[in-house]
Amino acid sequence: MTEHRAFLNAILERPDDDLPRLVYADYLDETNDPDRAEFIRVQIELSTLDADDPRSEWLEQREQELQKDRVEWRLPIRGIQRFHRGFVETMATTAEWLIGAEQPVLQLAPIRELRVINADNFIPDFANVPGLDRIESLDLRNNSFGTRDRLARFLELAPLRKMTRLLLLNNQLWSDEVEVLVASQRAAQLRSLDLSGNAIGNAGVAVLARAEKLTGLQTLVLRSDELEWRDRILFEGVEALAASRTLNELRTLDLSSHLIGEDGIAALANATGLPKLERVGASFNRLGTGDDPDFSAFLNAPIREPMRVWNLAGSTVTGRAAEGFAVWDQLETLTELNLEQCEWAAGAREMLAECPWADKIRLGDPASGEQV
Repeated sequence: MTEHRAFLNAILERPDDDLPRLVYADYLDETNDPDRAEFIRVQIELSTLDADDPRSEWLEQREQELQKDRVEWRLPIRGIQRFHRGFVETMATTAEWLIGAEQPVLQLAPIRELRVINADNFIPDFANVPGLDRIESLDLRNNSFGTRDRLARFLELAPLRKMTRLLLLNNQLWSDEVEVLVASQRAAQLRSLDLSGNAIGNAGVAVLARAEKLTGLQTLVLRSDELEWRDRILFEGVEALAASRTLNELRTLDLSSHLIGEDGIAALANATGLPKLERVGASFNRLGTGDDPDFSAFLNAPIREPMRVWNLAGSTVTGRAAEGFAVWDQLETLTELNLEQCEWAAGAREMLAECPWADKIRLGDPASGEQV
């Protein structure tokens, strides 16, 4: 084993620890590679600073100077590569390039986030790529894992022992595939799951709500992403989530661009099955146009102490709804109420702009909303 490989192995085994990286930087100084050594140290220091730290600007400039035209620092594979703390940690590529690479690229850097295109057509070979067992975030968006039992085959074959974040956006998944996913051995590892753009419907949401292996899930993203109207999530799906007995750790829920209605957000505001819920995305759900255009059931729900963000952008806000939001007790503990791109009744937007908690309400550009 070369000295270089020994240092790299130590970094791979302790990806959260800066010490092996700094030791390697010292080794690079001793072997006449000072720029690479400095680059590692600069990125490590940047990772420890607050965004407003005065040192950040100089370090970011130096980071760019050192990295410019350094093709030899990249991994020997086509695709997008991003460095963090001195090494490639994020990569996007195709299954063909990953499988056909001359070297096992996932073992040449502490890669934690991987996006793969066209993976559904190479499942056995992709599942056996060396180093896949180290990936923490796996992005398989825009594949077709919902056909021909591909998802079941992949989850059975791939050694995803460290995966805690899975993105399956736009994969032609239906409720049957959700059943497969939550029954797999990997479901219990998940802390973040994104199924946006899949027509899982209320039935698929109900499967998620009762999944016994998702007790550690903290983020669930179910955006519509332009699904057909008939495939969007309705109140019944939200009702199942609100009554869940297993999603006890869920903190972030995104149901943007569905049809959950005012009853849906009221159910989430009252959800006893989601005790740690902090952030809800319910934008562009045609809120304010149904049976409760004043949001009274939502606004009269008990204060949820953990709640921090409600995103209700794209709603219709009547004058009475604005009056209710202006004196809403929950605003005292919230950090943000998003009402951007709404349709406003005359004077409603101005009323919220002058309320005691106006600094917590995102109203957006006055010209972006229509008067109703």
